Amino acid sequence: MASEKEDFGPGLGSVVLIGLLTLALGMALGGVSLVTQQVTVFTRVPDEDSLVPGKVIYVKGSRSGRTSWRGKEQALKSGQLSTLIFTEAELNQWSDSQLRLKNGEDGEESGGFMSTFDLDLSPVNFRIVDGKIQMATEVNMPGLAPGSTFLYQVVGRFVPHEGGVDFVVDSASLGQAPIGALPVAGDFFLAHIGKKFSQIPEVAWLQDALGDLDSAEITDGQLILQRRTEG
Repeated sequence: MASEKEDFGPGLGSVVLIGLLTLALGMALGGVSLVTQQVTVFTRVPDEDSLVPGKVIYVKGSRSGRTSWRGKEQALKSGQLSTLIFTEAELNQWSDSQLRLKNGEDGEESGGFMSTFDLDLSPVNFRIVDGKIQMATEVNMPGLAPGSTFLYQVVGRFVPHEGGVDFVVDSASLGQAPIGALPVAGDFFLAHIGKKFSQIPEVAWLQDALGDLDSAEITDGQLILQRRTEG
């Protein structure tokens, strides 16, 4: 009588695969949960004793005070000056005026499957702190989460190179999710958001102007742009 093989259930490969899928699903759900958690907004740096460890907060940069951003924007656009200094307030007043996305003017066609992943963005808020610059925008994803707004903020510094100046990210978050720790997600958001802002007609010249920079230094609460000298 022929012997029959006993069925001991799924093989090791199937168990490992199911385990990995379960882990990935759990991480994805955990990330979604963190993204949807609200971020507490402050207009000035709060007392550290009042903060919850591990929680993402948002301290807004100032936009009040007398500024002359229009003249400095023109000087940067035309290459009139070798050195330009921008205060935090000037950056925010410039952003509030120029970095506004308008329907149909971001260079992307509406409709189709990819419109599901489109973003609506508020003007960037700049904050200069500890030799770095914080940039934040409110993100709405009408195709995925209509009616919900998530705060995206990134902190980084400028690094010069032969082709101009690069912005290097030190940390980034979407809601309470620290996406800066995930290179793929962090790079995607930074690139996608940067692309949308760069397609605004009012700032189309900016990329070329930044390519002419020799350095971008953050010091004494100011952003100092140094243009490359000829010769």
